[in-house]
Amino acid sequence: MKIRFARPAQAGLREITAYIARDNPARARSFAREIRAKAADIANMPLAFPVVARFERQEIRRRVFGNYGIYYRVDGDMVLIVQILHAARDIESLLPSGP
Repeated sequence: MKIRFARPAQAGLREITAYIARDNPARARSFAREIRAKAADIANMPLAFPVVARFERQEIRRRVFGNYGIYYRVDGDMVLIVQILHAARDIESLLPSGP
């Protein structure tokens, strides 16, 4: 199964790593590698993680990584990472609301 990062997910990861890099550039780089690896692992068992309440219609699922959520949906033979967000963020306003 293929993995693709949507633009909002790419931007989310850039924002997170830039924030971490202000205090610890080395940790920012390792965090980016770790979260990308966790996202890639989703391809092995894409239905193993739960659908997010209020996003059932879009079938958006979440894999938790520390204080962050990797939000994705399965589309045929592809996993689309739609967003990567810290748990304190307003998830409802930052996830796609359409089908």
